[in-house]
Amino acid sequence: MLHDVLEKLREADAVVFGSPIYYRTITGQLHSFYERFFFPYMQYKHGYPNLVERKIPTACVYTMNVKEDEMIRDGYQQYMGLFEVFLENYFQKPLVLHSFNTYQFDDYEKYVCEVFSETEKAAWRARHFPEDCRKAVEMGKRLVEKM
Repeated sequence: MLHDVLEKLREADAVVFGSPIYYRTITGQLHSFYERFFFPYMQYKHGYPNLVERKIPTACVYTMNVKEDEMIRDGYQQYMGLFEVFLENYFQKPLVLHSFNTYQFDDYEKYVCEVFSETEKAAWRARHFPEDCRKAVEMGKRLVEKM
């Protein structure tokens, strides 16, 4: 049950949230989860203080089928950043990892797709995914240091 998950999160040493990015923001599922995760800590008092007893270290990992320059140009960070602000208000400022130019489909033969090339995506992944993995390991180490 979700209540059990939320209780385990309350006791966690650190929490990493991950989401593919669709339409410039996190999935609806993660959005809904955040609402349930944050709500028990809210107070409807002036200044909206919260009931957090312990500032849990957090991190966010985002995967998206656009490249970094497109993410910046199209304002993705504005949308994703809203949830990062809430994480910081309730817990600790999240560490963030963006993984760019990920696959759009599991099988490109099933779709009419002129704007993405499976070959180009595979070449990008071969060059950049090992670095994304290295950054994820480093992020994990930084989370441990914050505990």
